[in-house]
Amino acid sequence: MSFINSFKEFLDFLPTASFVLQNGLVQTANSKMAHLMDCSQKELGKFPFIELIHPEDKPKFTAEVLNCTTCSLFGDYEFKVVTRNGRKLNVLWSFSFIEFNENPALLGQLIDITQLKTLTETVLENNIKYSEILDSLQDTIFEADVEGKLTYVNRRAYDFLGYTQEDFNRGFNVIWALPPEDQRKARENIAKLYIGEYLGVSEYTIIRKDGKKVPVIIHSVPLFHDGKPDGIRGTIVDISERKRSEEQMKYLSMHDNLTGLYNRAYFEQELQRLQQEKCYPLAIIVCDIDGLKLVNDTLGHENGDVLLKSATKVIFSALRKQDIIARIGGDEFAILLPFCNRKEAEKLCGSIRHLMNDYNEKTPELLLSLSVGFSSSETCSDIDEMFKEADNNMYREKLYRKQSARSSIVSTLAKMLDARDYITEGHAERLENLILKLANKFNYPAHILNNLRLFAHFHDIGKVGVPDKVLFKPGPFTPDELAIMQQHCEIGYRIAMSAQDLIPIAEWILYHHEWWNGKGYPLGLQGTDIPLECRILAIADAYDAMTNDRPYRMAISQSAALAEIEKCAGTQFDPALVRKFIKVLRNF
Repeated sequence: MSFINSFKEFLDFLPTASFVLQNGLVQTANSKMAHLMDCSQKELGKFPFIELIHPEDKPKFTAEVLNCTTCSLFGDYEFKVVTRNGRKLNVLWSFSFIEFNENPALLGQLIDITQLKTLTETVLENNIKYSEILDSLQDTIFEADVEGKLTYVNRRAYDFLGYTQEDFNRGFNVIWALPPEDQRKARENIAKLYIGEYLGVSEYTIIRKDGKKVPVIIHSVPLFHDGKPDGIRGTIVDISERKRSEEQMKYLSMHDNLTGLYNRAYFEQELQRLQQEKCYPLAIIVCDIDGLKLVNDTLGHENGDVLLKSATKVIFSALRKQDIIARIGGDEFAILLPFCNRKEAEKLCGSIRHLMNDYNEKTPELLLSLSVGFSSSETCSDIDEMFKEADNNMYREKLYRKQSARSSIVSTLAKMLDARDYITEGHAERLENLILKLANKFNYPAHILNNLRLFAHFHDIGKVGVPDKVLFKPGPFTPDELAIMQQHCEIGYRIAMSAQDLIPIAEWILYHHEWWNGKGYPLGLQGTDIPLECRILAIADAYDAMTNDRPYRMAISQSAALAEIEKCAGTQFDPALVRKFIKVLRNF
């Protein structure tokens, strides 16, 4: 699953209207956000966020917020939006900084507080009590005197706070429902209301009768009698779901979605913190997965994700409790080791390599190769330079290991090809013999004949990247399945280019399904633009396929196979080679 798709699933899980803002544009949004804005999710994609904001509130949004230029952002904005149908809504926007596609972005949630503001600013401000209406509301409505004692609550208050009418009649003070840290804030805010200061919505924690703490937002207006303060009226809204979403947002803003490790933004914050707190001796380890792109390109991103998760487990199991590990790039991990000297850091690097070898012994079907580098300092030093040194040391090891690591991956792919029945049952050997018989007519030198032998064995190695449901389908392919199958030439080319031994035949692997008339794939080459070796293999491969049993059909006779090949001369096959091939076989 791609990063964007997994992120969309995360947004759809959130109970509120949620979206990702990047460079001033809505990059992706959930269905609740689309419903709130009277449009589809597709319409919101890449939509300028500023166009959703009511003109009078646009000045509130600085370029810093809209373009996500700082990772210190996290907070709430109250403002008005205009939906695509022209509705004006009051909303509360809660947001946090995240990385989206490895670039800074804001993950935000919108809560529609239009009804809340209407209730508190119109019905309540006009001293009107509509008991039946207020009792039907899902939010708590209250009145309190200047001391904070409740003088009125709607029916919802009993369920929400857990108190009975008798409890309230005995003189319940609304301040008592707040924890000590919020009581002072509440009294200060009430005093501000009485002097005419507009507070908007304020966030508190309510303590229910059963002791359960519930996060809420309260919107209040002052009451006056003969020009003197007489109490307050307000609305209490339960924001537990929003708080849970915020916790998820905070987690996501600091963690990598795939591995669960910290992300680069958090890692960079911790770099600076450890330097400021002087956690010396300090060491940094950088690890990189060798050949991850090759695995992604050949076996698919699902297998690449398996490798990433496996690397995470291997590295994590080698570390101490106080160490901080983060995935800082597609295939790169970094580890901060506070109070760790050079000798201990070197030992930890050795443990990572040892655990990697243990993993490969237990999981030979998908080998893990890690390049590891570290740096350390006993005293205060430039931590950014320390990271660069560790990164450089890792790359030195990667250069040293590069070819052996790639060869191991290619060897693994070849074993996978063998396990999937492509080199078994004598096909490669028969193909090799057929090719060499025809190639001998051209007096090829020995090194070319050796390459042809490799070509016979590895021409279809790209099929390791084709899903089994397509590869083993007994009937004809659909257009989509055919397109997937045809990708094996390009996949095979990428594999061959990654292995020193296969580089000489890489282009042959790419072109081995081209047709003489130009109607083959992947490039549509025709005639002698197709390498001779590919034209030879095409005839031999077709002949061997027809004269041996397949799951979906029985073998045909040699004469019938040669007749079919002769029929395709000039379209699929080189006609001159067809004549030579038939002559060669009839002479044996």
